[in-house]
Amino acid sequence: MVNWNVVVDEDLCTGCGSCCETAPNTFRMREDQVAEVISPLGDDEETILEAARGCPMDAISITDEDTGAQVWPEE
Repeated sequence: MVNWNVVVDEDLCTGCGSCCETAPNTFRMREDQVAEVISPLGDDEETILEAARGCPMDAISITDEDTGAQVWPEE
């Protein structure tokens, strides 16, 4: 299992909810309609990565905690 740090940039998030629909065990919408991470590994890695890739505002970033490598967005 990977050790990822998953972050939602609150300034970029527009509250479309696509991440919550794709990975509901990792993301949820706050009352102010900004997504937040509830469990960095709540869903499998591919699903979390799919949610990040699907964010229209590129508000989700993923870093590998063990290596420090940026998983998403790709560099």
